[in-house]
Amino acid sequence: MAKNGLVPKRFIAVIGVGRSGKSTIIQSLTGCKSHNFRDFVIDESTRRTIYVHAGSPQEQHRYNRTDLPEFRRQLRKVLRNRAAQGAVYAIQPTDPSKRLSLEEMFEEVAKDGLFETHVFILNPPRNEARKRDSESLTKLLDRVKSCKVDVRNIHILDARRFAILNADAIRSISGVPY
Repeated sequence: MAKNGLVPKRFIAVIGVGRSGKSTIIQSLTGCKSHNFRDFVIDESTRRTIYVHAGSPQEQHRYNRTDLPEFRRQLRKVLRNRAAQGAVYAIQPTDPSKRLSLEEMFEEVAKDGLFETHVFILNPPRNEARKRDSESLTKLLDRVKSCKVDVRNIHILDARRFAILNADAIRSISGVPY
């Protein structure tokens, strides 16, 4: 229950290095049409919606990246939309100096207690060549836990599995009705 007595919306973070399969899993989960999709997806039968940011904010072209003010606007859109179940974001665990970090994102999501956060970390990355680029799972878990994310809501997914199986796991664990 959120601080204001309302049921919190879900914030689902799918974290993995570049080209690890984050967007593909999100496409399987939500039905969004592209790896760079950024908007609401509507379930036509129930009219429920969810905001989807399928391409990591860090991976976007420099003129199209999501900065902190834009991220705040996106979260406000989700909160204002009564039919919205929450938001799903692909996040790279990089520690950018000029881009939005995962710590900044989680700090913003935690404000006011209006979101229930679920974190899904892809380990090992789907792409064998990217394994050497990924930071250790322990270090990444420590970073996520430092953001005050409830440890019961942090899950490890095997990116080598079919995206639809990981999407089913996310759906089952987080309660997202898609």
